[in-house]
Amino acid sequence: MIATLTPIDLLRGSSDYYKFYKKGEKISLSTLIQSTLIASSNEAAYALACWHSGSESYFIPQMIRKSHMLGLTNSHYTSCSGLDRSAYTTAQDMSKLAKVFVSKYTTLASYCSLKYFEFNGKKVSNTNKLLLAHAAVIGLKTGNLVGIGSNLINYWIDEDVHYISIVLGAESQESCYELSKRIMHNYASLTASES
Repeated sequence: MIATLTPIDLLRGSSDYYKFYKKGEKISLSTLIQSTLIASSNEAAYALACWHSGSESYFIPQMIRKSHMLGLTNSHYTSCSGLDRSAYTTAQDMSKLAKVFVSKYTTLASYCSLKYFEFNGKKVSNTNKLLLAHAAVIGLKTGNLVGIGSNLINYWIDEDVHYISIVLGAESQESCYELSKRIMHNYASLTASES
């Protein structure tokens, strides 16, 4: 088990609700990965970037280079957490990234399907509420930024067909989930009418 020291308490713009670690606490990489993917922890993403590259400022150029290699030409990353408002992306780029993630990084992607993880006796639920409400949903990633909106990359399988939907910049978490549910329902109706 590889462990790393967490370099910060709470990132600016992050919620106390998702604060799981204290600065200097030793956390396993698998726990940090689960925290990032299941609980959408910005602090865990930051700790992983620092573990990988020594600092966030060294990590970002590598992240940008990798995104270009993947063909994400309409995205610009300025932080590892997504809290920086000068970053941007598109639904098309997020769809490309999601497809690569679920097909090439299956072990990591499988964390997104977990309904919770436990750390220090605390049960931390998955931030994707659709995962908890719909059996077909198996991930993928939530994101919220005050003043910008709520985002959800939703991944589900229906009769061996894999689907990914992207909602970016919804007014609230509730409307984000409602839009995602509508997309799922529309795909289900479409496939049913084709049968």
